[in-house]
Amino acid sequence: MKKSVGVYFSGNIVYKFKPIGMSIESSNNITFDKNVVGHIHERASKANPEEYLVDTRCGICMCSIGFEAMDKCRDLHITDNIVAGAAMSAYTVIGSDCTTAETDLFRGNIAHSVYGSTGGIGALIY
Repeated sequence: MKKSVGVYFSGNIVYKFKPIGMSIESSNNITFDKNVVGHIHERASKANPEEYLVDTRCGICMCSIGFEAMDKCRDLHITDNIVAGAAMSAYTVIGSDCTTAETDLFRGNIAHSVYGSTGGIGALIY
């Protein structure tokens, strides 16, 4: 999902993709709720293992692919989802300002069976 506004994505199954299950970039007013994302594989083997260090892999990537997207994402709600069987990270999401009263931007999400060539991360919040 790129350069989108006003999307409500709920109750879906995103299954068997490489290397990203769902990507939300440069978007506003997005709700990603009660979805199941699973069986997200790494790309086919690379000749040089160090290439995996720069290859983005995750179940749900929220405004994390390309640094220009970080400034353009607003009002995103990632709630009550399940990511199972993802490479590297189940969730890679942008954090919120600690002074904000909004607490429902990222909540109720489950990460299960995350793996990768360098280990797995349930949620990477930056």
